[in-house]
Formats: sequence, C-alpha cells, structure tokens
Amino acid sequence: MAQVLRKANGFNEFPEGYKFPELPASGTVVKFKLLKPPVNELVDEKWVKRYPVSYVLPVSSDVYDPSTKRNIKIAIVTETDKEGNMTRAHKIRFNAEQSQGELYVTMGSPMSDAIYTYLMLASHRQRGDNENQTTAVLGIEPLYKLVDEVFDAKIRSELRAAKTAAIKHASELEDTELQNICMVLGLNEKEEIAILRDSIEYYAETFPKDYLSRVNDEDNAYRLMFRKALAARVFMVKGKEVIWGETNATAFAMRSDAPENAADEFVYFVKTNEMSKNILAILRKKVDETEAKKPMGRPKKDA
Repeated sequence: MAQVLRKANGFNEFPEGYKFPELPASGTVVKFKLLKPPVNELVDEKWVKRYPVSYVLPVSSDVYDPSTKRNIKIAIVTETDKEGNMTRAHKIRFNAEQSQGELYVTMGSPMSDAIYTYLMLASHRQRGDNENQTTAVLGIEPLYKLVDEVFDAKIRSELRAAKTAAIKHASELEDTELQNICMVLGLNEKEEIAILRDSIEYYAETFPKDYLSRVNDEDNAYRLMFRKALAARVFMVKGKEVIWGETNATAFAMRSDAPENAADEFVYFVKTNEMSKNILAILRKKVDETEAKKPMGRPKKDA
C-alpha cells in the first residue's frame, strides 16, 4: 500500500515495505472515540455529563516498528521548507461537546486517508484486544480509540454467552459441591449453604469468563487439594517453602515467596517433580481424614 503521510525530515520516514493500515473503501465513515471522560456539571439543578468544547490531539506521535526495532515519528505534514523540514502539520480536533467525544472520518480524499492513517498508527490510539500491541510506544497515554462496532458486537455476544453458561453451571451445582467451588474461586467456604450458593452465583454472573476458566481448569483439582491442606493445617507456607504442619519438615520448595502463588506453585511441583507422587498420596489421605470429620457449612447458631 502506498504511503499517504507526506515525508519530511524526521517525520514519516518509513522503511521500504512498511505495512500500513488498509484504507477503508471510499465513502466509508470511520468512528473514533475520545477516551478522556466527560465532566459532571450542574445544569438547571441536574448533574449532566459534558465533554470539553473541543480537544486537539498532539500533532505528532511515535509508532514502534518491530522490523527495524525503532520508533518512527509521524505527523500529517502539510507544508515543508526548501530543506524538507516540516513547517506546518494538520491538527486533528474532536468537537467533543457536539459529538459526545466522537470523531467521524469519511474516507475518499487524500486528507481523510492521511487522517485515518495517522489516527490508526499513532501511539495515542488505544489498541484493541485483537491488535498487535507492540506498535504502541510504551509510556504514551492513550487518548482515543477506534470504534469497531462489528468487533464490539462480537465481544458483547461472547460475554452474554459466557454469562449464560456460567450462571447455568452455578445454578446446577449440588450442595455438596459448593464448598469446593468456593475454594476454587477464592471465596469463603465456611458459610452456610444459602450464602455459599449466593456467592458463587454472584461470581458467575459478575465474572463469567473468569468463573468458567476456573471451574474448567484441569489443574484446579490440585489447587483445591492444596487449599484444603492449608485449611486443615496439613500444609503450611513458610517463606519459599511449604512445610508439613505436624513435623515442620519441608514438603517442597517454591520459586516464589508470595503466599498467594502457593497453590500454583503446588501445581508446578506436582507436574514437574517425581517426588510429588508420594506427597500426593500422603496428602490425599490426610485431607480425606480431615474432610470426614468436618461438618458441611458453618455451624448454625442455637435458637
């Protein structure tokens, strides 16, 4: 694709074969959204959200080129002097108050092509989840984003499907499964059955993708066993070691001394160390003995 950003000394100096964003068809209207939030103002005794009257983007930006491993400074150059130095650049302005922070670019002219290309390349644009994040230069604050309505619609659809699946899974849990699921989710498992179920269903509804990821993770059986071992004081975390509660002898060493990573460290140990087979056998026996003695849920108060 031909370069649509005019070259000047130090600006738009792209290497041969640089992959520019594909230009939409002539007549296509592309929408960009300002990320700066509106401010609340009191109007006729009512609080309303208002954007600033206008917002001008920086006239230049950097974009990282992975092929040359360097930053390229870009701008919409409109005038240069005899030496090829930029003397004027086009300013992109969001008429934010009128358009609710949105900018519409109608494709089909050299200027609109340049504006679109600049907006897509500039590190001031927030990259979408489906894009190469490395082209944005670290440390530059995102100021706007491309509104990809088709992609956003797919994301919303996926989220609705995940929420439906998560709520269905949570609502079909047996009472005997609730404590284990709470431990998998990091919730308090020592509550009464109704509270356990409410907590799990709320988690599934609020964080559906995370819920499904956790309950379907094949390593969660090991994490669950480890958390039960901690709760029963069969295991104890001491610095970068997990020790047996009865003897204080080392069960296994961790790569991290962060207690919140201990369950994942146990999974790593089980999958990478031959000694884990013996420890798993002992652990299962001790945890099962503890589980057999433990009543389900929190003891109810006497009337």
